[in-house]
Amino acid sequence: EVHHRHHHTMQQAPKPVTQQRLRVVRQLRSDTVAQATKAAQALSKLHESLSERKHVLLGDDDYVWLQIDMWVPVKHEASSVRPIRLPIPYPLYSSSNVCVFTRDPTKHWRELLNSLHAPVAKVIGLRKLRLNYGPYEARRKLVHSYDLFLADAAVATYLRPYLGRYFFQSKKQPAFVQLSRKTSIVRNLERARDSTYMVLSPGSTIAFKVGRTGNSAAEVAANVSSALAYAVHRLPLRWDSVKQVSMRLTESVALPIYTALPPTRVAPLVVPMSQNHKKQAKSKLATKRAPAVKGKMTKK
Repeated sequence: EVHHRHHHTMQQAPKPVTQQRLRVVRQLRSDTVAQATKAAQALSKLHESLSERKHVLLGDDDYVWLQIDMWVPVKHEASSVRPIRLPIPYPLYSSSNVCVFTRDPTKHWRELLNSLHAPVAKVIGLRKLRLNYGPYEARRKLVHSYDLFLADAAVATYLRPYLGRYFFQSKKQPAFVQLSRKTSIVRNLERARDSTYMVLSPGSTIAFKVGRTGNSAAEVAANVSSALAYAVHRLPLRWDSVKQVSMRLTESVALPIYTALPPTRVAPLVVPMSQNHKKQAKSKLATKRAPAVKGKMTKK
């Protein structure tokens, strides 16, 4: 991203990474993990209670979500519909629930991935996606058939029109994977499967999956620690962007695990003007305030 600056504008220098700042970050991570463990235990009990009330089998796990509320909202120009990969130690997805979109022909890629024992359950080429999953109902059924969708990075620019709105509403837009080199296909797919994903949407709240209710509280907390570190690194002001971090189920209240005070860098930067620039500003203001004169003036 390129920032155009006027020659007279003074920019605030970035804060140096001091030992005190490092200690604060380490302490923050330690406290957050402890709070995340308690929140995961509470959400697991809530899920059990809701399952008993709705007569749902306890084997039907719900996702645990990490929610980040920010002081500074993500602007539209800084947002992206592409999922950002966040590595976690305890994966959320199994190979049987992964679908990958590839280049054509579908048969070639299916046979190649099968021969490599790639960790995917379904392979769909662009042509097949357009012809077999064009109708809304077929696309909706596809969305609910798999937990994770991946796509060959080579089809990134062509894929969105074929997916339709429902993929994005369900927050299941595919993450892109490099499949151009045969020797790295399996490694790239495994790394993609064993991660969680964040989408930088416009607004002041971001949420992404960090576990399942079937995971232990310690596993969920470890995923929170890893995913949060990577996610904050992608925010506009990093930790200074973060107002509150919470955990929740897909449909439940959010339990706060970290709350921050407003950072000083959120305040607008006031730059002192030189005498020369003050004169220029006054001249421009006077020009704007001067009434427009129509027609020619004549002497009487």
